[in-house]
Amino acid sequence: MPEWCHILIDMAQTEEMTTVSQTIPVQVTKTTKRVVPSSLEEETPKENYETKKAIFRVYQVIWYALGIMETLIALRIFLKASGANPGSGFVNVIYSLSEPLVFPFASMFRTVIEAEFIFELHSFVAGIVWLLVATGLVELFQLLKPTTPQEVEENV
Repeated sequence: MPEWCHILIDMAQTEEMTTVSQTIPVQVTKTTKRVVPSSLEEETPKENYETKKAIFRVYQVIWYALGIMETLIALRIFLKASGANPGSGFVNVIYSLSEPLVFPFASMFRTVIEAEFIFELHSFVAGIVWLLVATGLVELFQLLKPTTPQEVEENV
């Protein structure tokens, strides 16, 4: 929560009442302050921990999925560049699994074919774009993660 929110909450939690006498000369006879219960409900430490744990698991899933995707794309680039036989079972599986990952980028660049060696620049672009997408998702979840005032002080 931004610092200005904490200031507003702190201001809203106290109520000041001043009693002024109506006689002349006007005098302040009593000033009292009382704490007003907060209308905002804060998460308990256990709820805060569970939320952070769930977001951490999402991070792990995103990075794991990205690792699989990048491995498939890297294998595709290597196999195409080395002229691997597409009729081979392993090569065919790698091409089949990686095709949906590189297909959106297929028409970006011309594929260079030299004998049986194939260089697909769009596969490199696909790997970079998927890395950026995964990083963006992790940063989005970072915005949702609850923070404590101590964490804010440490990181700002």
